[in-house]
Amino acid sequence: MRLHRRVRRGPDRDAPTTGNANWWHTGSLPGTTTLVVRAWNGLAWAAFFNARTEGPAGDAFVAALDNSMWTASRAVTSWPTADLFGEFH
Repeated sequence: MRLHRRVRRGPDRDAPTTGNANWWHTGSLPGTTTLVVRAWNGLAWAAFFNARTEGPAGDAFVAALDNSMWTASRAVTSWPTADLFGEFH
């Protein structure tokens, strides 16, 4: 089994401009595509899909997914102030 070069390198990150940075990792195995993000503003999300498209189309899918998640996070006008994990697990 060969690991993708990005897996060996670990998560990617933006160059920090204000002391903070975005950390993310994308990956796929046959039948899956994933994106995990820890954003500069403290938000974090993970998206897992049971589909995989390789090559330029796969890159475009991950880019669209990333853009969609950022758009959704910016659309939230008020985040809960308390931990809601206990209500949804």
